[in-house]
Formats: sequence, C-alpha cells, structure tokens
Amino acid sequence: MTFMTDSQWNEIVERHELAYFCADVCLGSPESFSLDEKREICETMATSTAEVEAALKNDFRSWSPTAQARMLDLLQQADPCHFDWWLSLLVDEIPDSVSDLQAS
Repeated sequence: MTFMTDSQWNEIVERHELAYFCADVCLGSPESFSLDEKREICETMATSTAEVEAALKNDFRSWSPTAQARMLDLLQQADPCHFDWWLSLLVDEIPDSVSDLQAS
C-alpha cells in the first residue's frame, strides 16, 4: 500500500475546499449561476468529497490493526455523536467493538 505525501493530501484538501467555497458563493448569489454551473458545482463537491473520503480510508487501511483500534477509540471518545459515521467511512466490516478490530 502506498502512502500519500503531504503535497498530495494538500492538493486534495485544496480542491475540496475550493469546491465548497464555490458552492457558498453560489448560495450567496444563486441568480448569478446557470443551472449547468450549479450542476457542475454539485458534481465537483461530490467528487471532491469522495476523493477525501477515499484518501482517509486508504490511509487508515495502511495502519496496523493496533493503530486502527487506537484511532477508533480516540474518535469514539472525541466525537461520540459521529462515531458511527467514522466507522462506516474507515472500516469495511464494522466490528462489534473496537477490541474486535485489535484482535484481528
């Protein structure tokens, strides 16, 4: 598995932030954009979100099971309201508990 460099990650994040910035501009002045431009903005947002999520998942998969379990434990403590979202994003097969992940 290959690791993403800082510059690669920064490019992904920059594209993602730009996509959402364009959407904010569009929301502020929707009459200034055609339907095709609005569609393109939405598609760019969806593409950039999928790219960020894939990068996060690939990075997480490259870690040892112990490191993965520790990260999930930290996420559960830091963000319990969104922990299910983190699990669905990072883990293909959701374990019954974080300790189940560590055992694999």
